[in-house]
Amino acid sequence: MSDGVYIGPARVLAVEGDRPRVQALGGSCATAVAEWAIPFRYEPAVGDLLLVMGQHGRYWVTGVVHGAGRVVSRNIQ
Repeated sequence: MSDGVYIGPARVLAVEGDRPRVQALGGSCATAVAEWAIPFRYEPAVGDLLLVMGQHGRYWVTGVVHGAGRVVSRNIQ
């Protein structure tokens, strides 16, 4: 992904730990491991379409556009 600000969809290419490695659609061939910025726990699957934003090699997931992963419910005590 380029050094400019990017806000848009990105495809999950791999999952590293609990973070997705994504590639922006219509962007460069570079990939980035994104941080989560959503208020629920989501376990991504390869091929998911996520909404991301970021720049300078740091990206955050702000939404799930189309996912085959699962939302994990957890109790807050």
